[in-house]
Amino acid sequence: MKSIKLLYIGLLYLSLLFLPRLDAATFQYEDISIASQATLPGQSNHGYFEYSFIVQNSSPSRSHQVTLELPFRDNGYGARIYPLSRTANIPPRSKMMMRLYQPFIALPSNNIVRVVIDGSDRSLANPLTYSPINLHYYHNNTVFMITKSAMSHNPPEIENASGNMYMLSNVPVSEWSDNWLAFSRYPMIIITSEDFDMMSSGTRTALINYAECGGILVSDGELNIPSSWKKLNNKSGPWNIYSAGFGKIITTGKTFKKIAKRDWNRIYHMAAVNNGALQTNMSVNEANNHFPVVKKLNISPGIIFFIMLVFAFLIGPVNIFILSRKKRKIWLLWTVPAGALLFTIVLLIYALSSETWGGHTRSRTLTVLDENTRRAISLGRLAYFYPIPPGGGLMFSPWTEVGTIGVNQSNRVYSVDWTNGQHLRSGWFVAKTPCQLILRKNEPRRERLEIQRHKKSISITNGLGVHIESLHLWDFDNELYTATNIKPGAKVELGRIKIKSIRNNDSLKLGFYDSMIPAPDFKLMPGSYVAKLQSNPFVEPGRKFSANHKGEATLIGIMRQEDAK
Repeated sequence: MKSIKLLYIGLLYLSLLFLPRLDAATFQYEDISIASQATLPGQSNHGYFEYSFIVQNSSPSRSHQVTLELPFRDNGYGARIYPLSRTANIPPRSKMMMRLYQPFIALPSNNIVRVVIDGSDRSLANPLTYSPINLHYYHNNTVFMITKSAMSHNPPEIENASGNMYMLSNVPVSEWSDNWLAFSRYPMIIITSEDFDMMSSGTRTALINYAECGGILVSDGELNIPSSWKKLNNKSGPWNIYSAGFGKIITTGKTFKKIAKRDWNRIYHMAAVNNGALQTNMSVNEANNHFPVVKKLNISPGIIFFIMLVFAFLIGPVNIFILSRKKRKIWLLWTVPAGALLFTIVLLIYALSSETWGGHTRSRTLTVLDENTRRAISLGRLAYFYPIPPGGGLMFSPWTEVGTIGVNQSNRVYSVDWTNGQHLRSGWFVAKTPCQLILRKNEPRRERLEIQRHKKSISITNGLGVHIESLHLWDFDNELYTATNIKPGAKVELGRIKIKSIRNNDSLKLGFYDSMIPAPDFKLMPGSYVAKLQSNPFVEPGRKFSANHKGEATLIGIMRQEDAK
């Protein structure tokens, strides 16, 4: 009997092990169930952090509106996001992946999700939790993410004084996101070609987009790289380095463990350089000095002190001396208040003349438009200055990374909503304080230049939708053409530029240029063009630019291969 009892207990224990388990990461309320998904690991000093939740509606006939807010309550301090939210309508008998992206601003420390169903807060019915990302504002380490299969090939460990290291992905590649923002905080991602094959088509596209926006994607085998970037191949030791937009796609025919550490150091350096260009830990004053949206941020205290000093001298010793000579000291009862009123008016006039009235905005953007894949990859700087903070916040697309300069030095509460795109709702604008942003964006676009070739000339139709101030086009036949002042929809004939010699090396020299303007040694490749635009249709302004807007927009276009025929 004792052995039978022990057998029964053992079977019961094993059955409990295999029962489905509802833990703190699962929420259930009537028709709605929500499961929190694992997050990708690793600390960073820029980029976005993705939180994923599977929301399922089991009702056969009723839709439900579900709102998720991270976290449940604000118990933080310093600069923080509260809340990070998203609302979605879940149809009957369906499930949806709700993804929320945290900009590089900390969340309060509690890890409970507020769940609102059809307008009613159901958070305490069965608390749903998530794993907060541990941000490091002053964390200068370059942290790379690597998959388990890539780590099994034993690449050399990264070790130096700052403690740089690989972060091993705890999420299967088949479950990785289809939005490049999920990978935006990594300067380098190391995978295998087998990993790439196991990913969904959306994830594969997201990783290519990640590289185009400045990331370094490394693989031990050839990937399905867009033809535009395959032309830009540079061999370096065991590596095939493809220049993809602002980043690199690096492949090798060797296994990782057979590559020397000195060869790994080459790509580590590339990732570290790009990573440093994205940090936003400078002060607002430093950013405004570097990219000024207004000339002066504050009224000069020296001038104020001088005016007060003059007032004190005139209303004091000078006033008493004059009234004593006139034997009218009793007039001090009205000359002092009158003098005070006069100098108050002087101070007011100075303050009004020094103040910047109305909003001031500035933008500088650089976009690579690949007409073959119909994608636009953009970098940008945006700056706003308002004497009185406007309402409504800022709106950006769900494919735009927004880095805010000076956040780590503020004590403000920021809110972000992902219901309809990326709505930076509050906290970004403060009276008389510049809001300085760094943008990265990658999205599908259909705009392009229409090329018409004739026997001895070439003409283009402006299909970009904006005014082109100047255009330089290097055709596939190595001829260089130019034109100016091209209106939207206009067709113009390009003028040929005579040059002594031109080297056809299929290079398109790009990178993170701090000014967002092509460097002096920038090189076009045959089948590309550079256009200076009146405005950039590929980068949203966040909100309507002010009447005092100053903008600079540069477009680098890669023409379609069929245009060469």
